[in-house]
Amino acid sequence: MRMKMSLWTLVLFLLPFVSRGNAGECQKPVLEDNVVLTESAILKNKFPDGSDVILECAKGYVRHNGSYTITCFSGQWSKQELTCKKKDCGLPPPTPNMKYNIPNGTLFGAYVTPVCNPGYRLQGSSHKQCLSSGWIGKSKCLLITCGKIPEIPHSIIVSHPSKESLDFKDVVEYRCEDKYTLVGNGSVVCQENGMYSSIPQCKVVTCEEIPEIPHSIIVSHPSKESLEFKDIIEYRCEDKYTLVGNGSVVCQENGNYSSLPQCQVVTCGEFPEIPRSIIVSRPIKESLEFKDVIEYRCEDKYTLVGNGSVVCQENGNFSSLPQCQVTSLEKWDVSPYWNPSAMENVVVIVIIVIATILVLVVIIIFVVPYYLKRRGSYDTGEEDKTKGALKQANSYSYKQAQYKGP
Repeated sequence: MRMKMSLWTLVLFLLPFVSRGNAGECQKPVLEDNVVLTESAILKNKFPDGSDVILECAKGYVRHNGSYTITCFSGQWSKQELTCKKKDCGLPPPTPNMKYNIPNGTLFGAYVTPVCNPGYRLQGSSHKQCLSSGWIGKSKCLLITCGKIPEIPHSIIVSHPSKESLDFKDVVEYRCEDKYTLVGNGSVVCQENGMYSSIPQCKVVTCEEIPEIPHSIIVSHPSKESLEFKDIIEYRCEDKYTLVGNGSVVCQENGNYSSLPQCQVVTCGEFPEIPRSIIVSRPIKESLEFKDVIEYRCEDKYTLVGNGSVVCQENGNFSSLPQCQVTSLEKWDVSPYWNPSAMENVVVIVIIVIATILVLVVIIIFVVPYYLKRRGSYDTGEEDKTKGALKQANSYSYKQAQYKGP
């Protein structure tokens, strides 16, 4: 029993020396935090006391700080000072018409997704990865094309780019031939999915049966059951009805008719009142309609001027109204119903009478006295006497005066 215990004691005492090999020699170092031995250190089998080992960062990592070496002292390695961090690949190199979706940064092992600009499609890898050598994954963006210009029956291309295959955002403009209408958008665009936008159609436009309008008469229309785009129907109204709206109804490009007119009864309203008149006959209703007639005559001592038959016209107005004028000036009555024409005649007559009187007064005052005066100078005979006779008379008068002297 003592012997067994002595053997175990000896084994435990010699074990450290056996594990170390030679005295002071170190075992292969165990490293931490993405630090590894260099290739030359890995190939070594022995690490004698005092020897150095060079360390490095694992792939995808770079030195952060600390020494690259550790040293063996008496069978123990010095403390590992080297620390490493993940490599940062930075942003991927720029590529035309491409941008990147970077959800987890740009450090070692991270993935980024390339995204093409609108109108371009991705060709190549759908992602790039940051590895020790940098970004891995090739891709590029190609312009989207939509192929040949689409052909539309009964259409005419108004404008398009001068090339066989259209690219993204290229536009083709269409219109339709005569008697066809464009259903849809006439501008067809090459889209970012490589497809053309909705392509229109050119269809013959038809409208429903000819519309019936109460109390109307169709004057003209195309001789076919179903009218087509731009076909016209002409309407007029029956007697005593008037057309409200446009009598020309057109089949429009949307397949509907233009606004329909209406035929309404023509009314002229209440009977017109004419001063000093009497209604001889009229329709028995309050409001007269088209072609209804009222007959008028005048009261005693008044004469009808104008047509005594007043008619309701198609425009909703009565025909010209007559007037009742006084028969003679003597019987003329100045009242609210006096006749302006008769009054004007009286004024003219009065003016003529006054003017005549004034002319007579002027003649009496000025012309007659002048005439009488001239006639009296001829009766004296003064002009027939000679100058000698006048001198003799004057001499005789002078002598008579002396003879009668004082």
